Amino acid sequence: MTAPATGRAAQRGIALVEAVIAIAIVSIAATVILAQVSQANAISGRSAVQAEAATIADAYLTEILGRPFSDPDGVDGETLRRLYDDVDDYNGLNDAIARDASGNALPGGNRYQVRVTVAAAGGLTGVPASDARLVTVTVTDPVGGTVTDSGLRLR
Repeated sequence: MTAPATGRAAQRGIALVEAVIAIAIVSIAATVILAQVSQANAISGRSAVQAEAATIADAYLTEILGRPFSDPDGVDGETLRRLYDDVDDYNGLNDAIARDASGNALPGGNRYQVRVTVAAAGGLTGVPASDARLVTVTVTDPVGGTVTDSGLRLR
């Protein structure tokens, strides 16, 4: 028969102090990891919002640059977007909600504001300023960031 172990050799498991230290280390590591994951999620979400704002700006710019340079019906300054028939009609457009060309709100469009400016584009070699328009579309996202898209329309 073997004699029972005495002293330190008889203890099995961990001491209370060791357990508390282990829990503290694991807690600190978990906090650091969760902070990194949270930051990555925030950056990812911000990128998605910027991409959506860029898509909206591109859609508006494509619509505007697809219109004639000069007013085809001779009536300038149409007041409804669905009636806009030339590039200059869009100057000053300020949509509190992103909309399609027919005026319907885009899915999620209530989170974005769109502003359009159309100005004479001087400084182009061989092109008079009266024959060029610089179209600038600015989309403001839900957190206040902006995306700007610009293009030229020539006569």
